[in-house]
Amino acid sequence: MNFNIDSWVKKAEHYGLEYKNVKFVIENNFAKVVAIDLSKDFLIKVNEPLLIPYNRLIIEEDFHKVKDVNNEFDNLISEYLDFIFSEEKIKYIANLNESLLKLNENLKNKLSSFGLNVLFLEKLSKKEIKEMLIRARLIKINNQSYFMPFMDMVNHSFEFGYNYSISKNSVSLTGKPRSKEIFAIYNTGDSFHFLTKYMFPEQSWFAYSNAVSFNINNKQINIQRKFQQFEIKNGIRTPKIEINENEITFSFVLIGAKKAPRQPFWGFKKACLQAGIIDSITLFSVIKNENIRLLVEILKEIDVIENPGVRDIIKTCALNQLEILGYSICDNQVI
Repeated sequence: MNFNIDSWVKKAEHYGLEYKNVKFVIENNFAKVVAIDLSKDFLIKVNEPLLIPYNRLIIEEDFHKVKDVNNEFDNLISEYLDFIFSEEKIKYIANLNESLLKLNENLKNKLSSFGLNVLFLEKLSKKEIKEMLIRARLIKINNQSYFMPFMDMVNHSFEFGYNYSISKNSVSLTGKPRSKEIFAIYNTGDSFHFLTKYMFPEQSWFAYSNAVSFNINNKQINIQRKFQQFEIKNGIRTPKIEINENEITFSFVLIGAKKAPRQPFWGFKKACLQAGIIDSITLFSVIKNENIRLLVEILKEIDVIENPGVRDIIKTCALNQLEILGYSICDNQVI
């Protein structure tokens, strides 16, 4: 199917799309935004009504639309959703799901600990795949999720990306182009998180522990993978903790950060002090070593994945995690 991006952009200008020094491009069914002049600032801004509450989207197996709208805007969004739900994209996720479903239970369990179980708990329906594609394009404003067409055409890059500027009624990106293509920073997840949320294996700058439990000194230590549950101060992410008698649960543990190799341990140490754990270095090392062991085992076992594309995706995620773990430093500096 051919998608007329120039026609969409022209229509969208009437419904809240602002831009300068950029061009929206669709090539081979995939979108990107490119700078026109690298020496000038760019702007991409999505305002209401183009900023659409997620609960106004109706997504079914064979159709999709915006609730309570019957005009050119509805046609615009319906056509845009046709692009998002292209046969190629749906087939890609279906094949990924099908390949992962065939894995042996041992490898599934290992991948599940990094969050991939959402992709192989069961065979995904077309409606479920469409919902996954939309959820990957949502942004939260005041605890409500919004779909932001055209802004979602901006791809992710840690190296060249800008952070979104979010207000009550708009989302924008602006600045001096850092490359020919304009990029955003979606979040600070690791490569496995990007695969489960966005369905692509991003070369991340961060590595988080898998979900795992230990028994150390008669205490049960549980690590979860709930990235949003942390306190951040001076760039240091301190996981939230729950203490229940002899059981301590960490919401997540950041174990590697390419640009700030000491900060993961500092955040973990702070959480340990709150939990009354004195030897945070030993516990951090145990968690890190367990992740290394599991990632190496995954790399040894992925040859059983029949689909070479899926095999390469898992390999990319595991190798990226191992690379970022190499940047992790335990430093007892006072924090």
